[in-house]
Formats: sequence, structure tokens, C-alpha cells
Amino acid sequence: MKNKAIDKEVGIELLESESKTEDLILFDNTDKPFLVLYLFIFIFGIILTVISI
Repeated sequence: MKNKAIDKEVGIELLESESKTEDLILFDNTDKPFLVLYLFIFIFGIILTVISI
């Protein structure tokens, strides 16, 4: 009985640690289109700034 309780606690700790590592991921694949768009706008802004000078 005691071993099962310990196994449950270890399992819960493992699940919590997995969710914490998922939170540490900076960019997912869902963020990729937004990052590409942001990069394009940033480069386009630099080009327009250089042209206007």
C-alpha cells in the first residue's frame, strides 16, 4: 500500500516536471507565422528607413 502511494507521488512529480519543461519552450510551431511576419516587417522597416535617408 505504501509503495503505491509513493509511486503515485513520483508519477505526479514527473507530470509536473514535464509541464514545467513545456512552459520553458520559447516559441512553438504555432508562433512561427507570427515570427516570420514580424521579421519581414522589421526588415522592411529598416529598408524604408535607409531609403528615406
